[in-house]
Amino acid sequence: MSTIKKNTEITKVETKAPVNLVLYKNTEQLIEKVRTLLRFPESKNEIIIANQSKLIEVLISYSKSEQKIIERTFEKHFGQYNEKDARELAKYLQKLTKLLDIKEIYDSEYYGSVAVYIINKFQNNTLSELKEAIELAISHKLDIEDTKHYNSLNIVWLSNIICSYNRYTADIKSRFTKVIFDIINTPAPPSKEEADENKRKDVIQRFDYFKRTNQLQIGDELCYDFLVEKKLLKPSDEEKNKAIKIAKDIIVQELELKRMRKEFTSERNEIQSQIKEVMNSLSHSPAEVRSAKKIILKNYFMECVANNINLEDIINNILVVL
Repeated sequence: MSTIKKNTEITKVETKAPVNLVLYKNTEQLIEKVRTLLRFPESKNEIIIANQSKLIEVLISYSKSEQKIIERTFEKHFGQYNEKDARELAKYLQKLTKLLDIKEIYDSEYYGSVAVYIINKFQNNTLSELKEAIELAISHKLDIEDTKHYNSLNIVWLSNIICSYNRYTADIKSRFTKVIFDIINTPAPPSKEEADENKRKDVIQRFDYFKRTNQLQIGDELCYDFLVEKKLLKPSDEEKNKAIKIAKDIIVQELELKRMRKEFTSERNEIQSQIKEVMNSLSHSPAEVRSAKKIILKNYFMECVANNINLEDIINNILVVL
């Protein structure tokens, strides 16, 4: 018996090759291929179209040999075969018998039964994969001990070859399928209108909370960004500078309290260095900016409450105009 060593070509570093553009010459083909691979219903077509550039980018990231392995999975799988497809598979097996110079003579019923066995046993494989698996086996590139057919086209011989091919390609196919599945199932980002609506609800909820508690919440600086974007909040440069100064003072006070609680001199010295850095820095840290935004926002909320302003109506009117 001939012993075949495990092939390692599949994992070697190769120059990335351009994707076979014939496979993706139009959107309809791409949709069908991705749907076939991932068993997606037609309801997923719009999502596939929206992500087609990402799908192509993923394919391009693979080496030439890896692309070929992936492209073979884009065909109709055996599990999707109908009676006509089964007859075509039987015809291929008949040609394969001649190609391999198998002397034993079989009738059409035998080829049909072998075809049905392959269809039922290897539902996730394709005809191209079967052909490639046999070529690799003949070339001694699959991890199976014996590739001899012993003058017989039998299901044991074919099964060993297909199973070996599936082991050979399992890592690449699973990695690719996972990436594609993640892309297709990642929720599409909200439209500008949807994003505005979400922000509108968030601002109103946070304003209602402030009216009840006179307190801001974590993340309220995002309300500031939305209100500024919609030109409902227009802080002057003087207000911004004043807010930054107050924010800087608050951070320094917090660090002072933290320093006083430290037991060791080295820790207190380290915090003292941080205080000096905050006080002497000409730029504004993210923490200072967030705090300054909240200071301005709180003043705005307080003004709305004091003047009995219905912020929800104002926001709704602005969004309608926009």
